[in-house]
Amino acid sequence: MVNRVGFIRIAELLIAITILTVIFMLLYKQGVPKQETQDLSELARDILGDISTRENLRSEIVDKQTNVNGPGGMVNILAFINSSLPDYILFELRACEISSACGQSNYVGNVFSAERIISADKDEFNPIKLRLFLWVEEN
Repeated sequence: MVNRVGFIRIAELLIAITILTVIFMLLYKQGVPKQETQDLSELARDILGDISTRENLRSEIVDKQTNVNGPGGMVNILAFINSSLPDYILFELRACEISSACGQSNYVGNVFSAERIISADKDEFNPIKLRLFLWVEEN
């Protein structure tokens, strides 16, 4: 009879600990702030993947490696990226040598980036690192 009383007390203690743990976990989850900004790095990777599969865009990248955003730069690629993004997302495209860090020119808020190494075709190996920076326009 004594062993049963001890077993019942241990079972009551385990049930009480379980109930308290569930209550504390529910209260903790309510107090954790949710991330307000969306992660745009996957979107940037998808856009660069689309660019790498289109032969005309790949050729434009390799031909105009040095001047991305300037006059006579990668107009078709910039138009393609602009059409792929919603209006509230801003972007910067950088083309750099493979060994360079290829950073963004100005930083505003939360910036997400992705990079891809692109070469024109199978015959010519002239690779370039293309890095896309995305951020949400602040009001």
